[in-house]
Amino acid sequence: MSQSKKDEQKLLYTSTLCKLDIQQEDRSSHVNNFEKILSMIDQLSEVDTSGVESYRQITIPLSSLRQDDAPTSLPIDTLKQVSPYLCESNNLFEVPIVIDETS
Repeated sequence: MSQSKKDEQKLLYTSTLCKLDIQQEDRSSHVNNFEKILSMIDQLSEVDTSGVESYRQITIPLSSLRQDDAPTSLPIDTLKQVSPYLCESNNLFEVPIVIDETS
């Protein structure tokens, strides 16, 4: 199998994971861009980071955060009137499926 065919297969696999529909006429351009991105990532792995201190998570002082006040919510009866997704048994909202995993 040729290198360009392997590259196109990588692109198609990645586009499927990302839920992208890449048209046949645009594939060669995208394969070229994809290979440039992968080449840049390879270059980053060659950078000498031996003298760089490892990343430590920066924390925010608690005094700078806003007060966590829970507002009063709407009555359940009002929500039942305006939302078709409110479950009767537990008063939780049922979220409809928005991403179809079958394709």
